[in-house]
Amino acid sequence: MRYLRSNINGMVFEWNEIMARNPDVKEVTEQEAYPERLAPVDLTKRKSSVDLSIPEEVAAPPAEVSPELRAEASKPFGRGERITLNKQPKKHTSPAEIVGLVGDF
Repeated sequence: MRYLRSNINGMVFEWNEIMARNPDVKEVTEQEAYPERLAPVDLTKRKSSVDLSIPEEVAAPPAEVSPELRAEASKPFGRGERITLNKQPKKHTSPAEIVGLVGDF
């Protein structure tokens, strides 16, 4: 199978006659286009050389929490006094007042 690779960003496309005429695209083999498909070693059976285990003492949470933090965490949200922004009644304005057509000229 034939493939095309962009010289600008490296994207791989299946071969197309119109795209092959583009100077920013070059024809590549399947091995060059998709090297992971034709890898000589089966990568799923390969052993990892990096140790990803995490020690238990790092992963375990601390056993004791301060009483002040526990008391703060046990408080419910939304209780207590509510904040009112403005207790004055709303003043309705007409469009003429907004534009400035009301009053003495």
